[in-house]
Amino acid sequence: MAAFIALFARQPWHGEWQHWIALVGHMADASTDAHLRAYARSILAVSYYYRGRLDGSQRLLDQVRREDTAGLMNPLPQVFHPFIVADHALCTGAYAEGLEATHATLAAAEKTGIAVWETTTLFHGVMLCLATHDRTGARAFLDRLAPLLDEGRPVNASGWYAARAWHDLMTGNHADAVRHGARMLSRLERAGVPLYQALALTGHAFILQQAGRAAEAEATLMCTLFASHGILYGSRHIMNRGGVGESQPSPPSCVHHAAGEALLREAMAFGARHGYRAFIFWPREAMATLCARALALEIEPGYVRALIAHHRFSPPPEATDAWPWPLRIHVLGRFRLWRDGEEVSFPRKVPKVPLRLLKALVAFGAKDVAEEKLIDALWPESEGDAARQVLATTLFALRKLIGADVLHRQNGRLFLDPGPCWVDLWAVTRALDDADLSPEDFPGAITRLYTGGAPVCPAACQPPSAGPPLDQTDRAPEATRLRQWGRMVGVGETAKNISASLTLSDF
Repeated sequence: MAAFIALFARQPWHGEWQHWIALVGHMADASTDAHLRAYARSILAVSYYYRGRLDGSQRLLDQVRREDTAGLMNPLPQVFHPFIVADHALCTGAYAEGLEATHATLAAAEKTGIAVWETTTLFHGVMLCLATHDRTGARAFLDRLAPLLDEGRPVNASGWYAARAWHDLMTGNHADAVRHGARMLSRLERAGVPLYQALALTGHAFILQQAGRAAEAEATLMCTLFASHGILYGSRHIMNRGGVGESQPSPPSCVHHAAGEALLREAMAFGARHGYRAFIFWPREAMATLCARALALEIEPGYVRALIAHHRFSPPPEATDAWPWPLRIHVLGRFRLWRDGEEVSFPRKVPKVPLRLLKALVAFGAKDVAEEKLIDALWPESEGDAARQVLATTLFALRKLIGADVLHRQNGRLFLDPGPCWVDLWAVTRALDDADLSPEDFPGAITRLYTGGAPVCPAACQPPSAGPPLDQTDRAPEATRLRQWGRMVGVGETAKNISASLTLSDF
């Protein structure tokens, strides 16, 4: 077992690697010692998930869990098994399970006195908490980690610095993140563990890139290739092939080029093939942007949407209508609502009044709309408290229809949250504002959006920014704006049809 661990950590490219896997696998299946079987399967699981075989690693960990239903493991597997489950969770994105396993590891270590993995366990806790935006939990693990720095044990020291570096990065302290990341790498160089070096180099490259040191980030990723000796570990492959090291202002920007697109296709295909949903150094914002670009290019859409759903990524500015928006609102042409990919239908009775409120809200821009304006447009005959009560009742019904997290009310004003919601009107106004769209492209762009086609530019799905001055005499300013644009670019009849679909008389 000791030889297998040393081979895996220090020479993962060894020519007899498969032979050693077979030996340990036989031990895990044939040994009459339940404790040895548990330890062998846990060790084997590590080698599996770091080599992209998540299905095999999960099967092995499940076997260990089933065989220990009575809790009869000897002290070493009691500590090591939950430790491996937590490490595995950083690959699968099962963060709740990983945190539970982290606490179980610490409890077992305290009970048995086996604290050899304490530093790495606390590192797991920091990374798992940061992955779920739990900065308080991450801080608690860091506080426990602080007194454990032991420069005489370089692998453990690297985990200490790695946790500090990633926490610094996630909290915006780029200078300390770079400093701690460099120390993480120097300790691993001293330890001579290529597996951990490859992972650490990937993480440090992203830290450097976020700190505005793109050239150093690219050089660091080149070092990753040498450190890993061609072994395709999931984190390195996804992040490297996704374009993190390109000398661009943001990690995913290179995927707008042909070479970057090819790398993104390769990365997402690798992740889909092996089932990766997370890894130690997967930054949420960068992954969300890569997912948006992959969907726009129709790259592994099923896998990418599963990633978005699992991590609950917020749509980045690059997101198109291919993004799996929880709610989609179509007001141009035939009014339609889509929720979680399914068109909303009303087999019994159409809730006309709540839908009139939604249409009016969109026509007024759906952002910071005064309640008085909506009351005047929809219930001009109502006054005072009676009018406000009608609005409150209708608002309650509309929130039940589209979700309370989408429609917000604050200080007498209403707005739709652009995070979980996509509106085709936002798309068309963005397209019309797009400085890169030539005048001759306007008619086709508007027509495609009006007939339910895809947005014409990556930013088209975001809420419209301030545009040309609006005709203040019109009670539906977005309709006026579209008519003005139509006159400017000669869209003609299409613009007239679009603006007609937004007039309050249709509500």
